[in-house]
Amino acid sequence: MKDKIIFKRFSALLLLLMVVRHWQFYFPTELVLREFGFLQPILGMLLIPVTVSFGFLAFWGRNSGALSRNRAIKLFGIFIVPLVLAAYHGDIWSVISYGVYDFGRRPSFLILVPIVFSIYASSLSTVPRGLIVGVLGISVFTISNVSFVLYYSLMFVVFAFISHFICKISRYRFVFLSSITVQIVCFIALKSCSIERLGFLMEFVWGVSYISSLYYVVHKFWGSESTTVFDDKILRRLNVFSFYLSQAIIFVSCVYLLGSELGDVSKFLIIPLVFVGSLVVSAVVRYLFELVHRKGRREKFNG
Repeated sequence: MKDKIIFKRFSALLLLLMVVRHWQFYFPTELVLREFGFLQPILGMLLIPVTVSFGFLAFWGRNSGALSRNRAIKLFGIFIVPLVLAAYHGDIWSVISYGVYDFGRRPSFLILVPIVFSIYASSLSTVPRGLIVGVLGISVFTISNVSFVLYYSLMFVVFAFISHFICKISRYRFVFLSSITVQIVCFIALKSCSIERLGFLMEFVWGVSYISSLYYVVHKFWGSESTTVFDDKILRRLNVFSFYLSQAIIFVSCVYLLGSELGDVSKFLIIPLVFVGSLVVSAVVRYLFELVHRKGRREKFNG
């Protein structure tokens, strides 16, 4: 139970950083010209690993294994969201063709595709792990502008196979200090070498050290077994996918209703609004599902 609430707190912290990252695009105070490079504000560079860490979160502390039927169906539902949105905009092929070195606008929710794909791939117990990594690796490192989906699928699959180990060692202070050192080195290299787009290895290492250090901070300073009303009513019902969709909808609604040309103070107030609003929506959705589930079980029992 303790590990579960710590994971929820850890997820909430990472999702808060994700909201700050997305806020930079919806309500920019300075332009982000390269999402994964040096052509952006210092805050943006510090938040580069948030994207890959969001994908890593799906595997944090989990052992690779076969999927249950219910989870496989839920994942398929998540998988088709970007496809449906791309089809709505008349360019479903962009989900596959968008390259990792393209600097134009990404298809909406594209990161969900490699996350789901990598979960499916890592659950194939009958297929050797080396074969999965090898096939994806050959694709990533032989195509000049490889698909965004293939690129991050490889990154997430590799992390899936080491996630349980990374989770276990992330509680140690020396690992935390090492992770901070790695992040400092990556940041200095990014800035001093004027890197326009992180390479695969650099982004992977930075992402692993980033999520590891966040977990240590939560485990060290927010790892109490005692819970608050916030833990019981909100965090226990936190669903990452519901939160992800909610924050996007709230951001778009804020832009539509308020416009993006707000004062700097007003722009910063958008962050807690989106974060708290998304937490509440996620908790309410989960609560409604729980009610429906309990009602179904009572009817089955009474019937």
